[in-house]
Amino acid sequence: MASSGSGVEHVETQRERDAILSQWGSKKVRSSSEPRGELDALKENMLQIEEKLENTLKLFEEAQVRFEEARSQPTIIRETTKIDLPKPKDFKGVSDAREVENFLWQMEKYIKGQGVV
Repeated sequence: MASSGSGVEHVETQRERDAILSQWGSKKVRSSSEPRGELDALKENMLQIEEKLENTLKLFEEAQVRFEEARSQPTIIRETTKIDLPKPKDFKGVSDAREVENFLWQMEKYIKGQGVV
């Protein structure tokens, strides 16, 4: 039983060594128990995941740049206050130019006072 436990420790130690060596660029020695096809499939999956993460990071950086640009632009806030204005008098249909002019002036002032553009 002691020998089986030490065998597991040896495998874990070998895996750790292989991981450290692969980080430093050394060639990993494959054992005959690891099929090449599975490793190639795992490598391909990892490359796809890495590509997706890089694309996501690029999108995030672009959004951050746009956010900073928008934040640096001045914000225009227009406060409106409602003023109680008297409604203009009804137009009585008089053909007098002065009455028409007064009615139009009152309507203009009323509309501008209500904030209608």
